This record gives sequence, structure tokens and C-alpha cells, in this order.
Amino acid sequence: EGRWQEWKDSPQKRMNYCIATDTINSQIAIFGGRDNSVYMNDIWSYDFKSENWYFMYTTGVKPSPRAYSSCFFLNNQLHVISGFDGSQLLNEMWIFSNSSWTSHSINFLKMAGGAHVYKNSAYFFGGIDKKGVSGEVWQYSLPTVASTGKFASVGAWSLVEPVKGY
Repeated sequence: EGRWQEWKDSPQKRMNYCIATDTINSQIAIFGGRDNSVYMNDIWSYDFKSENWYFMYTTGVKPSPRAYSSCFFLNNQLHVISGFDGSQLLNEMWIFSNSSWTSHSINFLKMAGGAHVYKNSAYFFGGIDKKGVSGEVWQYSLPTVASTGKFASVGAWSLVEPVKGY
């Protein structure tokens, strides 16, 4: 039978953060969230090999403090999407790579949805938008660069059409 064990030296207490698993580098990352009143925009990484938490230092512009965002690793980069900054929903995606962030607008406005990666695509399901609880599924795909055969660093979001009859 399994049991829960508390990790020592973890990041400050928080809720409504996003968490993503990086299976290539054997780590998880948490971004943002809030305590009772303060919204955060920091990144912490837990390395399963060393069994330690690390604060991730960043350079340049970074996402505004937020909670209820979703995140995932794709192409060895942390992607943070959407969220709520205490006053408004955010329709942006931030990509963290090599200690810096880049910002990209997205074409949907939601928070608190679920994100998951399968092959070279990420999927965002549900969440809350201005109309209430959503049942939409959005797909983020990374195109292949013809000259190198590798994935591009930025892809595009598209709405997945529902299957008829459901």
C-alpha cells in the first residue's frame, strides 16, 4: 500500500498553481499560484535524481503573477497558458527556455483547465471562461521545420471539433 511523504525544503506554501512533468530531465516544475492574497510568478523545479527543489532564476520580462494557469513541457520547454491575475482572465502563453521567457498571444480566454501532452501536441480541456464552465478542447501543435527536420519553437492553437452524437 502506498503512502504520502512530505518533501522537505519545498517552495513557499501556495494554491492554484500549475504543475508539469518533464520526463526527459526527470523533473517537475511548478509555476505561480497564490497564497491567501498574493499572486505569484515564480518557477520551482524538483529534480527526481538529486531529490532537491531548485528556484529557477529568470532573466528579462516574465509573466505577470497569476493563479489558475495550466502548464506543460513540450520540446524541452515549459509552456504556461492562461490564468487569472486577480482581476482578469489572461489569454496568453509564456514559454520558458534557457532561463528566459517569451510571450505569445492565444486565441482563447480561459483559466483552470487541464493540459496534457501527447506526442508533439498539447491539449487543453475545459476550464472557465466568461460564459462559465467550458467543455472545449484546444490543440497546440508544433510544426516541423523543413530545413532541419526538428520541431519549431512555437506552434499554433486550434479548436478541436467535438465528435457528433456526444
